[in-house]
Amino acid sequence: MKVVLLISDTLRRDHLGLYGSSEVKTPNFDRLSESATVFDRAYCGSFPTVPHRTDVITGRNTFTSGGWQALPRDASTLPAALNGAGYVTMLISDTPHIFQHGFNFDRDFTAWDYIRGQTVDRWRTDPHHVDFPCKREKVRSADTTASQHVRNNSLRQFEEDWLPARVATSAMHWLERNYMLDDFFLWVGMFDPHEPWDPPQWYVDMYDPGYEGEVIEYPLYDKTDFLTPEELNHCRARYRGEVTLVDHWMGNILRKLEMLGIYDETMIIMTTDHGFCIGERGYIGKSVIRSKYQQYIPLFDEIAHIPLVMKVPGQKKQVRSNALVQPVDITASILDFCGVPIPQDFHGKSMLPLTNGKAERIRELAVSSPSLWGGANPYARSTVTTDEWTFIYGGVPDVQAEDYEDRVVDGIPRKHTKLVDQELKPMLFNNRSDPLQANNVYEDHKDMAREIHAKFISYVRELGTPEEFLASRKEIAD
Repeated sequence: MKVVLLISDTLRRDHLGLYGSSEVKTPNFDRLSESATVFDRAYCGSFPTVPHRTDVITGRNTFTSGGWQALPRDASTLPAALNGAGYVTMLISDTPHIFQHGFNFDRDFTAWDYIRGQTVDRWRTDPHHVDFPCKREKVRSADTTASQHVRNNSLRQFEEDWLPARVATSAMHWLERNYMLDDFFLWVGMFDPHEPWDPPQWYVDMYDPGYEGEVIEYPLYDKTDFLTPEELNHCRARYRGEVTLVDHWMGNILRKLEMLGIYDETMIIMTTDHGFCIGERGYIGKSVIRSKYQQYIPLFDEIAHIPLVMKVPGQKKQVRSNALVQPVDITASILDFCGVPIPQDFHGKSMLPLTNGKAERIRELAVSSPSLWGGANPYARSTVTTDEWTFIYGGVPDVQAEDYEDRVVDGIPRKHTKLVDQELKPMLFNNRSDPLQANNVYEDHKDMAREIHAKFISYVRELGTPEEFLASRKEIAD
């Protein structure tokens, strides 16, 4: 069996043609979906980047007991399970966080290739002085992450020098050398379209030609007050250019599979870790980040609702599934497809029955959440999605832990604290009548909220969440 897993970072579902976008050019993802199962109700699990990859590689929801941390030494992993069944497993990625600080996500793969140069990757030391095409105070982590990215990529000349191209080229070279294998698993990770939004200029011109204002490639994660309407619109254009750039180079990998004659016999999965706010809810980002402090924002639909497409050999036409699915289900599906027993400690469930009509659902609810570590951070809200409702909940606001530090988002240590005023009461949205989550109906449907809350607590307990992490979440505060 042959499996290719394509994971990009921060890819908004509503920016893909296969999910209804008419403004953003994604012809390759759209074409893949024509003979695949498109999951219309896929939601992120552990949030953000590193916890998501931990979910996928371990098949476990790691928000229950861990956070932004190294791959646990004793964790069962997807590549280890496949290696034991005789598979050749390969990881190719430019996502720096899973390789740095001893995070060791390459650990169980037969081989791996780290494509250097993305954001926090400590790769190059020059140019020593970095200028930005906008006021420095509009740039997130200007003196660290943003400057490092500029240094890393200062020698780019042609599109082939951009990171999505370099990742895709490595993947295509690997396929040329290994396509004749009977059994392989190839994980391709692109950090784009995660910011900085710095695609070749012609990709930006597709969406905002003639723009002459400040160029904010790596905006602050904050309220959008620091941007003019024109700057915010240009940020959207730059993000869309990144999406099209990723689609193009992911498409080259798909075309390589066709040229090698193995496209039809290969399971192909395309997904992301989470979305991003670009003006929605008054935010740009997926949290609020300042120099030494950070604060989570709720995982609204723009962030939690993700794209997921799975093509299995023999599928000739598109199937659309309304079943709730999550990243851990990808892991179980790959093992199921490969005929490898799913370890008992995995949390995921195979999605294969959803592709062939043998099942209509595999889970009752989906939970998207930052780490529950410590338990009493009311801003680390969990989003619980059912067929009809979305419930966003962070526990009892009056029960708060002291500010705590971690490396979430870019690997730079910061403390979690309150930075902007936010309503901490629970939120409840009806997915059918209010898909844009514009109307919080919690006050009118408290009984439904309590019912979902009870299911949430029961579910996270089943996952092994320590009781002390649930101390402030067992009740709903009115």
